[in-house]
Amino acid sequence: STTNVFSSKANYGFIGPNDISTGSGLPATTNGLYVYKSNAAKKITLTNTVRADSILKMNSGHILAVSPIYIELGVDASNKGTLSYTSGYVLGKMRRWYSSTNSGIASGLFPLGQDVSGVFKNRHYYIQYTNAATTGGYLDVNFNPVAMGLSGIPILGIPAVGSCASSFDVTSTE
Repeated sequence: STTNVFSSKANYGFIGPNDISTGSGLPATTNGLYVYKSNAAKKITLTNTVRADSILKMNSGHILAVSPIYIELGVDASNKGTLSYTSGYVLGKMRRWYSSTNSGIASGLFPLGQDVSGVFKNRHYYIQYTNAATTGGYLDVNFNPVAMGLSGIPILGIPAVGSCASSFDVTSTE
C-alpha cells in the first residue's frame, strides 16, 4: 500500500454538489483553497486548522470551522494573502494578516456567516485600516450570536487581540 502525500505548495479545490469533510489528507498549509460548490447551500467541514498562503477563492458554498479549528488567510504581515469572494460564508473563526492600511474585499473582508436552523445568515465583518498600523499582525474574527444592542455605541479605542498593535472602533452594530 502507498500513502498519499499532499504538497503544501499546491492549490486545493472543493468542487461538487455535496457536503464534504477535508479529512486527514488536506495539509495544514496550502498555497490556495477554492470553494466552488454547485449547490450553494453545501459546505466544506475543516477537520483541522488550514492556512491558505496566497489565495482563498470563495465562489459558492460555505466553510465550517468548529472551534478550536479555524481558517487562516496569509502567512505573515509581508505575505497577507488575497480573498477572491463571490458568495458563501465561513461558519466559525477566520484569521487574516495585515501590514498597514488596506481597502477593499480582497484585503479586508471576513465573509463570516451564521447557521440558524439550516438557514445561512450573512455576518460579514469588513475591517479597513485607514491609518497605518505601527506593526503588522493578524486578526482573528468570529461571529458570536449574542445580542449586542446599541447601548454604549460608539465604542472607541478597543485594544486589538492577536499580534496587531493598533486599536479599533465600533461605530455601528447593524
